Amino acid sequence: FDTAEVAIAIRRDCKGRGIGWTLLDHVARAAKARGIKRLQSIESRDNHAAIELEREMGFSARECPDDPSLVLLEIRFDG
Repeated sequence: FDTAEVAIAIRRDCKGRGIGWTLLDHVARAAKARGIKRLQSIESRDNHAAIELEREMGFSARECPDDPSLVLLEIRFDG
Protein backbone atom coordinates (compact mmCIF):
# COMPACT_ATOMS: atom_id res chain seq x y z
CA PHE A 1 0.00 0.00 0.00
CA ASP A 2 2.92 2.33 -0.56
CA THR A 3 2.56 3.09 -4.28
CA ALA A 4 -0.26 2.64 -6.77
CA GLU A 5 -0.35 3.34 -10.49
CA VAL A 6 -3.30 4.73 -12.41
CA ALA A 7 -4.02 4.62 -16.14
CA ILE A 8 -7.08 6.23 -17.68
CA ALA A 9 -8.04 6.17 -21.34
CA ILE A 10 -10.78 8.36 -22.77
CA ARG A 11 -12.24 7.83 -26.23
CA ARG A 12 -11.30 10.64 -28.58
CA ASP A 13 -14.94 11.66 -29.14
CA CYS A 14 -15.50 11.93 -25.35
CA LYS A 15 -12.50 14.13 -24.52
CA GLY A 16 -13.01 17.61 -23.18
CA ARG A 17 -16.08 16.70 -21.11
CA GLY A 18 -14.39 16.36 -17.72
CA ILE A 19 -14.51 12.57 -17.73
CA GLY A 20 -10.76 12.17 -17.25
CA TRP A 21 -10.73 14.73 -14.43
CA THR A 22 -13.64 12.99 -12.67
CA LEU A 23 -12.12 9.52 -12.99
CA LEU A 24 -8.68 10.64 -11.81
CA ASP A 25 -10.21 12.53 -8.88
CA HIS A 26 -12.19 9.41 -7.91
CA VAL A 27 -9.10 7.17 -8.11
CA ALA A 28 -6.97 9.64 -6.13
CA ARG A 29 -9.58 9.94 -3.36
CA ALA A 30 -10.00 6.16 -3.20
CA ALA A 31 -6.23 5.61 -3.05
CA LYS A 32 -5.84 8.17 -0.27
CA ALA A 33 -8.74 6.66 1.69
CA ARG A 34 -7.12 3.23 1.46
CA GLY A 35 -3.82 4.51 2.82
CA ILE A 36 -1.84 4.61 -0.42
CA LYS A 37 1.12 6.93 0.10
CA ARG A 38 1.68 7.89 -3.53
CA LEU A 39 -0.15 7.57 -6.81
CA GLN A 40 1.76 7.46 -10.09
CA SER A 41 0.92 7.77 -13.75
CA ILE A 42 3.18 7.36 -16.77
CA GLU A 43 2.37 9.49 -19.80
CA SER A 44 3.85 10.00 -23.23
CA ARG A 45 5.70 13.31 -23.28
CA ASP A 46 3.43 14.21 -26.24
CA ASN A 47 0.23 13.80 -24.18
CA HIS A 48 0.15 17.43 -23.07
CA ALA A 49 -3.52 17.37 -22.06
CA ALA A 50 -3.08 14.47 -19.62
CA ILE A 51 0.12 15.93 -18.17
CA GLU A 52 -1.54 19.31 -17.63
CA LEU A 53 -4.62 17.73 -16.05
CA GLU A 54 -2.49 15.75 -13.61
CA ARG A 55 -0.39 18.80 -12.74
CA GLU A 56 -3.59 20.76 -12.06
CA MET A 57 -4.59 18.00 -9.63
CA GLY A 58 -1.30 18.32 -7.73
CA PHE A 59 0.84 15.70 -9.45
CA SER A 60 4.52 16.52 -9.91
CA ALA A 61 6.25 15.52 -13.13
CA ARG A 62 9.69 14.17 -13.87
CA GLU A 63 11.37 12.35 -16.72
CA CYS A 64 11.25 8.56 -16.65
CA PRO A 65 14.81 7.40 -16.06
CA ASP A 66 14.67 4.57 -18.59
CA ASP A 67 12.76 6.36 -21.37
CA PRO A 68 13.04 10.11 -22.03
CA SER A 69 9.91 9.96 -24.22
CA LEU A 70 7.83 9.30 -21.08
CA VAL A 71 6.92 11.44 -18.09
CA LEU A 72 6.34 10.03 -14.60
CA LEU A 73 3.69 11.95 -12.69
CA GLU A 74 3.22 11.42 -8.99
CA ILE A 75 1.13 12.75 -6.13
CA ARG A 76 1.98 12.02 -2.51
CA PHE A 77 -0.63 11.84 0.18
CA ASP A 78 0.08 12.94 3.73
CA GLY A 79 -0.33 10.13 6.21
